[in-house]
Amino acid sequence: MQKFHFALESVLKLRETQLELQQAALQNLYAELQTLDKEQTELGLEKSHADSAVKTQSSNMALSLFALDTFNRHVDRLQSALESRKVDCLGRLAVQRERTIVARREHELLVRLKENNHREWQRSFDREQEQVASELYLAKWAQEQHVTSNG
Repeated sequence: MQKFHFALESVLKLRETQLELQQAALQNLYAELQTLDKEQTELGLEKSHADSAVKTQSSNMALSLFALDTFNRHVDRLQSALESRKVDCLGRLAVQRERTIVARREHELLVRLKENNHREWQRSFDREQEQVASELYLAKWAQEQHVTSNG
């Protein structure tokens, strides 16, 4: 009997590669989201440090408060832009999760099909082996019967 061969092996390899690509894209989006979160945190800390520095300063308070207000408005614009980028990233992340799920399902379907085909091939192989063993046994038995009856 021939050794096991899965007819869709090349398709399985393609699906595996596609799954890996989708997972890599998903990881990239998670990294992007993490970077955006880090940038937001750093901006918040900068704003907090600037507030603290101005409030502890005793001289030229009016000019410092004006500069702080300008800085705070700038930070607010940056945080708003970061929030927009974050919302966009979350949307792309949701789409990519779905793509990854679909790629995983397609890959797993072919893996299960290959496993089923292999089990079927193994059963067929085992039956063939049993048949050959039976035929050998019967041939040997018939030969022994022939020898004993002639002998």
